Amino acid sequence: MKKVSFLIFFSILIIIFSLLFFRSKGSFSSVDSGITRIFSPVGMVFSNSTGGIRSFFTNLGNIGNLQKENANLKDKNNQLEAEVARMSADIKETESLKRELGFKNDSGFNTIPAEISFFDPTNVRETVIVDKGKNQGVKTNMAVTSEGTLIGRVTEVYGNSSKILLITDPFSAIPAELTTIDATGLVQGQVGMGLVINQVPQETDLKKGETIVTSGLGGQYPKGLILGTVENVNKQNNSIFQSASLKTLVDFKSIERVQIIKD
Repeated sequence: MKKVSFLIFFSILIIIFSLLFFRSKGSFSSVDSGITRIFSPVGMVFSNSTGGIRSFFTNLGNIGNLQKENANLKDKNNQLEAEVARMSADIKETESLKRELGFKNDSGFNTIPAEISFFDPTNVRETVIVDKGKNQGVKTNMAVTSEGTLIGRVTEVYGNSSKILLITDPFSAIPAELTTIDATGLVQGQVGMGLVINQVPQETDLKKGETIVTSGLGGQYPKGLILGTVENVNKQNNSIFQSASLKTLVDFKSIERVQIIKD
């Protein structure tokens, strides 16, 4: 079959070249128009096919260019997103430093700035390690703050590092008071880095949003350090006390720097 097709194709070529030869000699002028009419559809088809092929490959090239442009736009978008994230982090750090400086200036405390170097979320006790210790003047039981909020106290001191027991530890208990009402309570840590204030007299008008601070009783913590704000009040019938969960003003899982109060 392939051989027959080749012979037919070859025969057609011979006929075409023969006609073109005689046409160049001036012969067969009468059949010239007929030949043109016969083969013109073939030429049109071939021409249209050639144009379609050319258009097809042109479109392929355009698609390739669009894909390349799209990839470039994605790269630029990723770069912009990274830049925005970096700027947001810088702004957050700047605001944090401003709050730290503001607390130090407003409180008048003599403090030792430190950074958290280790935090073990699997630890039974909620503690962190900071990069300042005995060589920098740190001592046990010193109160530790972050952005003006009490976060814990120093429990162990080494040469150039210290361990801090966070106030969210279940074994932490801090004498506290309300800022607008003459009432006291005891702030204790909860599993999952929560806080609750207990032993608040039942007659106290404890409201959501009320700020709770250290009372200074017992001498372990300076008076007036912020602990958190009241979130949910829990009144108990036939009880002389009420309790409330507190909202902390700092994210204990993302604290980076602290102030150790020397006074």
